[in-house]
Amino acid sequence: IEQICSIFRGAQIQSKKEALSLSCDDKHQYRILGGRNIERYYIRDSAYIDIDHRQLESHRNQIWRQMCRRIGIQRLVSSKVRIIGVILDSRDITYDTITNLVFDKEENIDLFHILGLVNSNLLTYYLKYFIFNNSSLNMDMDSHYVGRLPIILDEKESKISQYTKILIKNIKKLKEERALQKSENVEDILHQARNIVRLEREIENCINIINTQVYTLYGLEYEEVLEIEKDLSNNSRIK
Repeated sequence: IEQICSIFRGAQIQSKKEALSLSCDDKHQYRILGGRNIERYYIRDSAYIDIDHRQLESHRNQIWRQMCRRIGIQRLVSSKVRIIGVILDSRDITYDTITNLVFDKEENIDLFHILGLVNSNLLTYYLKYFIFNNSSLNMDMDSHYVGRLPIILDEKESKISQYTKILIKNIKKLKEERALQKSENVEDILHQARNIVRLEREIENCINIINTQVYTLYGLEYEEVLEIEKDLSNNSRIK
């Protein structure tokens, strides 16, 4: 992947508290994200940052280089290896606990396709055994390691890209449904519960389809897929 993108940590600005706010306002219009703020395919929550604040003067370049559409992944990885990636936009600024992947605009890279690959079980397995050598230590997802992930591009919109888009939309709908679970009306509660169950099934289905498409794209045999799925199911539960 290092051949098609720039890979770098976010800004080391955790101590710049005066530049931060819990809410978005005229000054704090950019989201600030750390590794704990992201999950596979979506952003959990965030604070906001005033990028023009005097405290950030010496970090301007670290911030400006992030002002584009890109992929962010959690930098710190435990021994239970799991790649966690999300699409970020130009108004998402990251701490150094997120590794940023910025792709050349002229290459016209499909970020949804790349995100589906990065979050797939196959690349997590590859990272665990062929890059980290099944290390029991906590590791950093820096360019030295992330750059070695094998990426296969598709000239047209792939099924991986299509289902990644559907997955992201369904996750957004699921978050909205959960946020609405405040009604005291029994019928409303049951309706919301059914919607949540349906969306959870659709999300799981999309994840399974993406993983299957990735296995096919990389030419894995059935026995190899079984080995990977067995290994990762023993590793950790993916929610």
